[in-house]
Amino acid sequence: MCYHGYMVHDPHSLYKVDPETSCWVWLRTLSPQGRARLWRKGYSQLAAHYFYIEKHGPVPKGLELDHLCQNKACVNPGHLEAVPHHVNVWRAPGTKLTPEKVVEIRQTYAADPIDQTVFAARYGLKRAHMNLILTGRCWKHAGGPLTRVPKGPRQPFIKMTHLQVREARARYEAGGVTQKGLAEEYGVSPRHMHDILKGKHR
Repeated sequence: MCYHGYMVHDPHSLYKVDPETSCWVWLRTLSPQGRARLWRKGYSQLAAHYFYIEKHGPVPKGLELDHLCQNKACVNPGHLEAVPHHVNVWRAPGTKLTPEKVVEIRQTYAADPIDQTVFAARYGLKRAHMNLILTGRCWKHAGGPLTRVPKGPRQPFIKMTHLQVREARARYEAGGVTQKGLAEEYGVSPRHMHDILKGKHR
């Protein structure tokens, strides 16, 4: 699905206010991820970032914007909060895990390190995702004892979950992270992450 930014004199003319939720609902075409984009000063940017910066100033380094209203098409700066990535993940609708659950998982596995495929099935997760949790390559801020990663060559094609793929693509689209940085965080090769961001892998 293609989408385009819009260059206008008054960006405030490109949304309407929902009287029930007070969301500023974007009226133009949305990106495949449901986000509004705006063309300003020769380049395209996320509309939510534009309105946030207009009211609050630049997004602090290391933080990203969370839609408190859970409406990605909303550009109301009052509905946006700059938070660390892990907080944004915890708040996402449909997230199976919580910080407390992750600590429980790590403590349980540390006490009885059984086969990770069997262990992952207990929680309705895939082995690759469970490995990322246990080693701290995701949910790194949740706490709990981490499992040591065996020494040896990196496995270039560790599969990422659908949630992780959507999360990585959204973070890359929002800016502030590199393909190499995402690859290291999710435990995949830079080439694999490149293909994921380009839509060649799930």
